[in-house]
Amino acid sequence: MQALTYMAINHGPLADLGDIEMLSNLRRVDLSFNSMKQIPESLGGLNIIRLVANNNKLTGLPPVVWGHPSMVWLQVDNNNIGNIPEDSTVENAISLRTLLMSNNSIAVWPSGISDLFINSISLDGNLLLSIPPEVGMLTSTSILQLNNNLIRSISKEIRLLTELKVLDVRNNSLSSLEGFDGLRRLDELYLEGNPVCSTFLKSESAIVQQLVLSNDEAGRGCKRQCSPYCQDVQLDLGKCFAECNIAVCKFSGGNC
Repeated sequence: MQALTYMAINHGPLADLGDIEMLSNLRRVDLSFNSMKQIPESLGGLNIIRLVANNNKLTGLPPVVWGHPSMVWLQVDNNNIGNIPEDSTVENAISLRTLLMSNNSIAVWPSGISDLFINSISLDGNLLLSIPPEVGMLTSTSILQLNNNLIRSISKEIRLLTELKVLDVRNNSLSSLEGFDGLRRLDELYLEGNPVCSTFLKSESAIVQQLVLSNDEAGRGCKRQCSPYCQDVQLDLGKCFAECNIAVCKFSGGNC
């Protein structure tokens, strides 16, 4: 057992993983689709690089997991995780590149993640009301999913995200796109379901108007997607995306 590098216990009734610190070679853990309410702190003593614990009953994660220095991929979608506590030491997660926290109960921008070099961040389906100036520190981020929140404003510092290629802010309460004119490398922008889409962008700069227009023409921008979480472009990528695997998206007949 000590030689184990990958452990998958999913789609079951697991509620408690127990003490696993004896599994010193463990690197990847999949605990998805169980009934876990907490992740054991003993996991923090291992050199885990990938933790998947989506679809459980988690309300939080221990600081040793938030601030795990070797963690590259952290996926905890579809739980009931609230705001990341200030003592989470998330700033120590120096290897983290993918953070997936869709469909939780996060109402405040996670403290500390702006200090990291994260490539992909999914905070869609939470309770965020605003995106603070710290967002401008995410200069390595190329994918940012903020759709299906309660966001009324995004700091103009978002213009500093020079590597951002995909931004999804559908189904929020945005009436302004200030700062979006700095997103020169942005390939995909999703805006449907925001007040700004019904104002014809009259108060936006010419650069922002052209950005939205070009995305509208490509079937993005303010255009409706097949579901609130799926992006239609995903349907043609030949991969299975859970958010698209529904009948309304006609994605492989809802089976992939």
